[in-house]
Amino acid sequence: MSTAFDFDLSEVDDFEDVQLEVASDYQDQTGPAPLQPGNYRFAVAEAGRRKNQDGEPIDDNGYPQIQLNKLTLKEPEEFVGRDIYPFQSYSLRPVQGGNRKGSVPAVDLLRGFDDQATFSSGKELLQLLAEMFENGASFV
Repeated sequence: MSTAFDFDLSEVDDFEDVQLEVASDYQDQTGPAPLQPGNYRFAVAEAGRRKNQDGEPIDDNGYPQIQLNKLTLKEPEEFVGRDIYPFQSYSLRPVQGGNRKGSVPAVDLLRGFDDQATFSSGKELLQLLAEMFENGASFV
C-alpha cells in the first residue's frame, strides 16, 4: 500500500519568527475544559430554525425544529460570559417511545425559560421561544 503526499514548499516563505521553544517554556494548546454536569443558566446568543447546508429548514417528519447554536453562560458566577456551541435541536414532534413518550422537546426548552408559560398552538410556542431568545431571557 503506498500513500502519496504532496508538499510543494517551493513558494513558502521561511517564517523565521517560528522558533523552537524550550519545552518547559512552551505554551500548550489548551482550551476551556468542557462543562461538568450540573445546573447552569444560559442566554441564547444564536438560534433559529434548523437548516440543511443549502439553508432550507429541516423538519422532523413535518414538525419544525429549533436549533441552539451558541449559548452564553449567566450562572454560576465562575463561568459568566463563557460561550458554548451545543448545536442542539428541539423538535415540535412528540417523543415516540420510552419513558418520555408524548413529551415535546420544544416545550421542555420553553419550560427551561418559564415553567408557567402557556400557549395554544405549536406556532405560538415557537413565537414564545423566539421572544425569549430576542429579549435575552435565560434558561436552566
